[in-house]
Amino acid sequence: MYACNRALPMGDGNAVEFVQSAHLRLLQDFGVAQESELLEYRQPVPRSAVWEAVMIDDHSVVAQVPKAAVRTSTDRDSEILACADAAYNSDGLSPKPSKRVRDAEDFQTMGAAILGSQHFVSASIPSILNTLGVTEWILRNGAATPALWEGSVGLWVNILLYAREGFSLVRRMFSEANDIELGTLFRPSLRALDELRVLATFAPFLGTDISAQVEPTITAVDASPRVAAVVSATVDEEVARELWRHRTRRATSRGALQSRPPEELAAAAGGPEERAIAAAVAGVRTGTKEACASQRAC
Repeated sequence: MYACNRALPMGDGNAVEFVQSAHLRLLQDFGVAQESELLEYRQPVPRSAVWEAVMIDDHSVVAQVPKAAVRTSTDRDSEILACADAAYNSDGLSPKPSKRVRDAEDFQTMGAAILGSQHFVSASIPSILNTLGVTEWILRNGAATPALWEGSVGLWVNILLYAREGFSLVRRMFSEANDIELGTLFRPSLRALDELRVLATFAPFLGTDISAQVEPTITAVDASPRVAAVVSATVDEEVARELWRHRTRRATSRGALQSRPPEELAAAAGGPEERAIAAAVAGVRTGTKEACASQRAC
């Protein structure tokens, strides 16, 4: 007889992958989380007007709709959410009512603030306010410990991911605490403090305008530090859009949004217990539920 946890224990190295794969498989068995609509790390964004995202235990659907459109249960995003509810009910899962959002222009999900009414997407409002609070303390006191400094830099990096051009405003702050002994209170250089001031000043603008049109002019710049050269070419708008979809992306350490096949998880899992869990995840859904055999049945 062996004692077993009913849930994956904290610290399991493959817990995120197991849960991600099980969540995706459950949704896919009910006709949603389709490749043509699913957001995935390191993959081009979908071409459709509806984007669906699954991150561990979170499930979000975003749709581009006309301003005066009347929302109905037959809209694709509504169908996805209805099928997701049916999927969760089939396994006795109850979504938290306070986290459910429907037909909202402005909402926050997965660490992002999506302000449809303003055509603007940024880091979540609480994370921006927390970052400004930490930055204000450092600037007011003119001092920090290495942990506090590096923590503030990490907070700003999260915000800058929504406006990557902002990275051109900073440089010194990334290495400011490199040679400082842990636990030591030190005074950052004026240049590093100025970079924090600049970021704090531009904080309300560090986001992406999702109403921006596609620029058909493609520009390439020479990377040499001594001379400058720029070439450009005008292409068809659809070509420019596809180039944007397939642009280079930095690799991530963990693809939480990435859909990994269960058999791949089983092969990558470490010990026999983890391989058994991966195998169970692969077979947890043996067939599509007839209640959602067709998308509109939900």
